[in-house]
Amino acid sequence: MIHFSPLTFCILRRFVSTSRILLPTILLCLATSLGVSSADSISNFAISASAVKGTFVNVPSGGATLTFSGTDPIGIADSLLTTTRSIALPAGLWSVRDEKPTATSLTVTGGTFANSNTSSNILAAADNYTTHFRQGTFTLSGYNPGQSVPMSQLRNSFDIGVASHGSEISNVNNQTTFKQVANMIATGDSGMWSWDEPNQGSVNMADAEAVSKLCSR
Repeated sequence: MIHFSPLTFCILRRFVSTSRILLPTILLCLATSLGVSSADSISNFAISASAVKGTFVNVPSGGATLTFSGTDPIGIADSLLTTTRSIALPAGLWSVRDEKPTATSLTVTGGTFANSNTSSNILAAADNYTTHFRQGTFTLSGYNPGQSVPMSQLRNSFDIGVASHGSEISNVNNQTTFKQVANMIATGDSGMWSWDEPNQGSVNMADAEAVSKLCSR
């Protein structure tokens, strides 16, 4: 899609009325001098959840500034775009979320949508985000340059959690897995009033207590 200002359209109309043969050349020259702004649109989101809609967008080699249409809050990289609709990003695939659950379409300028909920897109977007936003540097003393240093990760700087309760919590295999892959547990239904006291005066906190017991180990 090529966007022209009103002045550009006025010039084009005048040239069309005087010389239709020159129109293709005029269009090409104007597009080159004014800059072509390409836009890509989707009419449905590949990822649809109760609270947000999601998709993926490709940023071309060398990076680009993406500009999103509409007024919905857009989450991408480490930013939530509200009144500011543009963000400069490095090249690669990025996950995009629209914070409006009823959203049905989105347009972006500067990139192209990869509107498909596939494992390859998810992994590529996660790797790209990690490369640009989840890495840092540190200084290690007591070793010589070139010397091998054994290292192991003891804890993630961010929480990885699971949601579980009831028989899932009491399962020994699940308990072992939870401890290996997660550093927090969110109760499923347990802990909710409607679950712990489905009938007034009949309280059962067993599931919530099982979650608390596992987290205290």
